[in-house]
Amino acid sequence: MADKGENAADEAAKMRRKANPFIPEEKYEDIDEFFEVFDRDKDQMITKEEFTRMLQWLDFNPTNDDVDRLVAPIEETGTEGFYKAPQVDEMINKMY
Repeated sequence: MADKGENAADEAAKMRRKANPFIPEEKYEDIDEFFEVFDRDKDQMITKEEFTRMLQWLDFNPTNDDVDRLVAPIEETGTEGFYKAPQVDEMINKMY
């Protein structure tokens, strides 16, 4: 019998995939791993520059304009160059 923690994690994973339908299933593990690598201070946020490098590690070749377009809606919320994991998922979803 699965415990409540496992059920909650499964439900969160389903919601994540539903919110970002263009990200291939097999890429989520890479995204999580790379996010952890680039989140050097472990504050659950990465910078615009780290996000750009993360995209390159995921085999995208974004131009500066591409990245600027991706981060613009999030920048408008006042994050000032720092992005949390759900925002990173949202931006990567737009790359597909």
